[in-house]
Amino acid sequence: MQKNSNKSTILDFDLALENYLDDNNKSFPLLDEVIQDVNNFRGNKKNLSEAEQKKEEDKIIKKYNQVLNIIGRYNFIFDDYGNINYIWKSERKKNEEWRNKSQKFKAKRLFKISLAFESYGDDNKENFPDLDKVIEDHNLFYDKEDKLSEKELTKEIEKLLTEYDKVLDIVGRDKFIFYNDGDVNYIWKEDRKWVKVEIIEIGDMQVQM
Repeated sequence: MQKNSNKSTILDFDLALENYLDDNNKSFPLLDEVIQDVNNFRGNKKNLSEAEQKKEEDKIIKKYNQVLNIIGRYNFIFDDYGNINYIWKSERKKNEEWRNKSQKFKAKRLFKISLAFESYGDDNKENFPDLDKVIEDHNLFYDKEDKLSEKELTKEIEKLLTEYDKVLDIVGRDKFIFYNDGDVNYIWKEDRKWVKVEIIEIGDMQVQM
């Protein structure tokens, strides 16, 4: 069974994320960045050697994988050939397995992102009102979560994740590592000075090098 080439994989990412954008009508900086990278690469491809093309394709695929980790891989279907398909919202409503995976992922992401921002706060002493506001909202959520229905719980979790996402765009997503299972780690300033963080995709896992 032969896997897709890099070019086919990039095309699959393009189509899947095009569908994501059509279905959600919103983007975020890293997605905008990789779309621009792809357009630049295609416009300049004829000026690159085969080895240079391969290097650029690898960079783009790596960045696309980071985009999928942010969106949530449970929103996509991956087959043995390397094909990627976006699961439209209308299809998800009929899919119980998707709902279960989605809920567990979001709950874990919310918990882990709050811990990552605790580390960020310890590492950065400046005042940051946007982060203070989302932490305050998160604490209010903890006070009432036991009284919420499942539907209300989902709505509150999604609202908080959206708030944290806005803060991530301000702070810079490159200061955090996002994992397929919902985990999030902050990269401390001290580590950034001497460690180059590489995320390698291995099936449904990631390994930090």
